[in-house]
Amino acid sequence: MEVGFIGLGIMGQPMALNLARSGRPLVVWNRSPHRAEPLRAAGARVAETAAEVFTDAEVVILMLANQTAIDAVLDRGTDRFADRVRGRVVVHKGTTSPGYSRDLAADVLPARGRVAAVVV
Repeated sequence: MEVGFIGLGIMGQPMALNLARSGRPLVVWNRSPHRAEPLRAAGARVAETAAEVFTDAEVVILMLANQTAIDAVLDRGTDRFADRVRGRVVVHKGTTSPGYSRDLAADVLPARGRVAAVVV
């Protein structure tokens, strides 16, 4: 099973590198493409878009700065949201409130996706 990882900043890049070095098939994306180069060198596949990560991975880890970034990557509030999350486990590790995490789960579940939130 390929795992997706979106958000390769100060916290996300080391997390994703650990996954890549474990031998787990990994597809990654970051809005600043240069942040993905160490992952490519470690054997991860670098996606062209966030949408590609969702197309290819069953589990997608989001290590994004805030709810605005999370909503943008998920296309939350658009017709594309359900297609993005359907059949996937979304692991949300961003810095958001517990209320946001509950609301996100309330949107993901009816779209037939699953969500796990680790609020930091």
